[in-house]
Amino acid sequence: MDTAIAIIGVVVTAIGTLTAILAFAEFHTLRQLRKNFEQFEARIRREHFQREKAAHRIIASYQIKDVDQKIGLLQAAISAHPDAFNGYNALGYAFLEKGDTAAAMDAFNHAIRQHPDAKEGYFDLAGIHSREGNDDLCIKYLIQAIQVDPMSKDDLVNDPRFHDLARDDRLKRHMFM
Repeated sequence: MDTAIAIIGVVVTAIGTLTAILAFAEFHTLRQLRKNFEQFEARIRREHFQREKAAHRIIASYQIKDVDQKIGLLQAAISAHPDAFNGYNALGYAFLEKGDTAAAMDAFNHAIRQHPDAKEGYFDLAGIHSREGNDDLCIKYLIQAIQVDPMSKDDLVNDPRFHDLARDDRLKRHMFM
């Protein structure tokens, strides 16, 4: 009987020790999980702040008359959050306002790389190519805009820059799909 009690005592002690070890491991896991969550939360807050900062700079740039100051503010916005929606598009239009078509095209191309599923960059490039008389490239970008967003067809019909091109057979094929 003493042996049975001793065995029961050892088993109970082992169970207690195992429970303590599991509790400590669980405590350590929860502590690490909390730390990871806090780091994630801090990163999200920083990203949100940078996104808001960029958005406010982009919006503020629309009120600025001095084109160089506007470009500087837009570049600061893009630097704060390179993925900010409309940052590169607005920068492209500022470069157009300054008369720097090459820099505008570069900005619009960057907008397409940043947001390949947004029609705006394609329309912006199509607009430059239309203005420059590059109908083939203009049509190429208009077709890409339609492929990305079929509702672009309505934008195309209503945009006076593209009225002459709307009759082009290459574009018509995509307009009436």
